[in-house]
Amino acid sequence: MIGTIVKAYMIRFKAIVKSLSILSLSLGVGVVALAVIPGFLGSELYTPITRQALVYLATKILGIHSSELPKSALGAVVAAIYAPYLSAMVAASVAPYAVVSIFAEDRDEGVFEVLFSAPVTRRSIIITLLIYTLLASLITATILEAAVAGVSLLSLHLLGYLSSLGTYYTKLSIMLVPSSTFSASLTSLALTIIMSSLRRTGTGLTSVQNIALAIPLILSSLPPTILFIILNIMPQTDPVDLALYNLIYSALLALILLPLLPRILKEEALLR
Repeated sequence: MIGTIVKAYMIRFKAIVKSLSILSLSLGVGVVALAVIPGFLGSELYTPITRQALVYLATKILGIHSSELPKSALGAVVAAIYAPYLSAMVAASVAPYAVVSIFAEDRDEGVFEVLFSAPVTRRSIIITLLIYTLLASLITATILEAAVAGVSLLSLHLLGYLSSLGTYYTKLSIMLVPSSTFSASLTSLALTIIMSSLRRTGTGLTSVQNIALAIPLILSSLPPTILFIILNIMPQTDPVDLALYNLIYSALLALILLPLLPRILKEEALLR
């Protein structure tokens, strides 16, 4: 039965792929512009400490061993280094929007009523909503990183600073982006279910409609945002180690929430 539900939601997912792709590409162009333009400005926008950090990260992540990177190349270095982290943060922002939107839409249109009239378990509904949210977030993050990293890495290659990408950057992206996307999707789904259940049981929460997106957005964005801050204030921290910690966090979150969510989900919270 769960396969049928997933297929139905995937049909709906296809309808939003185009808008997600346009959003991702637009964000990618903006990120590249914000990173590259300062390198061509006359003022010293990069402090000596920032330049040292970028040189270290360029060596560690990209394998660029030049300590004399010109300002015009620093922008591309910034975009390339931060692409996985920015993609993870964007995915964490898309996840709560996707799950809150589909949750509210299905409840208002009576979709959940139809599902409960069939032999559908709460676990099947949760897994389906998680897959939908995860795909929406992951496709946004993937397109964004491909756009930002692709342009910046190609620029560094054409400038002669990057001969080969190696496996480190790929390993970082594979470990960081999917794990951040999964934890953000699961956190957003859990918080949406909890807040909807609380509203239905009349616990006295006020303005839930206004905070329905804000709370999941803040909490789901925390892990990649914290990693991004650590990378900036402690550049000598191994980025792959940071990604590994995030992967462990996502695994622990799954072990806790996946068995718990079917228990705390109230059917009345899914009905109009």
